[in-house]
Amino acid sequence: MSFLVSPGVHVREIDLTNVVPVVATSIGAIASSFEKGPVGSIIDISSEEELIQIFGRPQNDSNQFENWFAAANFLAYTDALKVVRVESGITNATANGAGLLIRDDDHYDNDFDNGQGSVGEWSARTAGTHGNAIGVSICATATAYEQSAVTTTSGTEAKGQTIISVTDASVFSVGDIVHFGEAGNIEYETTSVNTSDNTITIKLLDDVNGAGLQNAISSGTNIRRRWRFYDLFDGAPGTSSYATERGRGTGDEMHIVVYDYTGKQSGFDVDSNGNRTNGILEVYANLSKNINAKSPQGDSIYYPYVIRKQSSFVYWTDHNTAGVNWGEDIDATTGNIVLNSTDGSADAGDKIQLEDGSGATGSIEMESGSSAYSALNTPTKSELDGGLDDYAVTAGE
Repeated sequence: MSFLVSPGVHVREIDLTNVVPVVATSIGAIASSFEKGPVGSIIDISSEEELIQIFGRPQNDSNQFENWFAAANFLAYTDALKVVRVESGITNATANGAGLLIRDDDHYDNDFDNGQGSVGEWSARTAGTHGNAIGVSICATATAYEQSAVTTTSGTEAKGQTIISVTDASVFSVGDIVHFGEAGNIEYETTSVNTSDNTITIKLLDDVNGAGLQNAISSGTNIRRRWRFYDLFDGAPGTSSYATERGRGTGDEMHIVVYDYTGKQSGFDVDSNGNRTNGILEVYANLSKNINAKSPQGDSIYYPYVIRKQSSFVYWTDHNTAGVNWGEDIDATTGNIVLNSTDGSADAGDKIQLEDGSGATGSIEMESGSSAYSALNTPTKSELDGGLDDYAVTAGE
């Protein structure tokens, strides 16, 4: 064995190829009620952290915590536990608030991935009251993203004011970001809209104190309106390269944000002062309404597919009712090649003729690419409800 006679760095090479790795020698199984997670599926859990991540924390309801800690205690000694969340009176929160049980991904794929649930646009990914904290907002057009002069102020407002008189309050929604032309691009969040007296209530954007106007503003000032989450994206949605290159219509892109509106998911409520972005759960940019749309790399960008594969919080369950053509691979409109001088050109007498070999002729049509997906020019918001817990499971369940 070598050694140093003075201070220095001693490098040793140790052969670990003969070390036998530790392998779990005992496998356990437990069926119980849990806060969240797949229902009726056998899930392999290897640690307490993974148990929390998939099935949630212990709940002080009907002794459910005893089963939870039994599972956690077993995982302290081994890394192989098979866990089943039992099916009881639990439901997933949904956009229409009715609630619906979607047990797991297989159940969704078999019964709900074409909008068969009739529960609105979205449902929580797993059953339980935790889903009653999830919100989903869609920005489907450039107009929904931003309007530079949507209306004007209808009175002079002093510094510090939070209630602003406007010419037309109906053009605003709660959560809209507004700008009154102040220097420094100062922006405010709309917290309420009153169409009866044409006023909106505002607070300084992302300010923990919820302050009012930073400067006095005059009557007749143009108001810029933006989507609540506009600053999470590089720009407004438009037309995907897939649609542009293939003439599959215009305006197929959309942005989607999944957020926490009570604080139960993330610890931050997007509606509370200063927590608009802290409560963001997931962000999806430039997805498509076209069922066949793909990215330049060949991956699907159809928004229900992306949500199904990537989201940890929601399933897509239906298109927006105003979303005409959503989910379709629309054909661009067609037109004729004009070669008879009626278009003002000097090509009279010219024609293009197609023969099929028997003398029969046909015509050539050109796609103009002018067909558009429905213009949903107001951002949409779905805040899920109807999720139920049930920790008092029976022996049969």
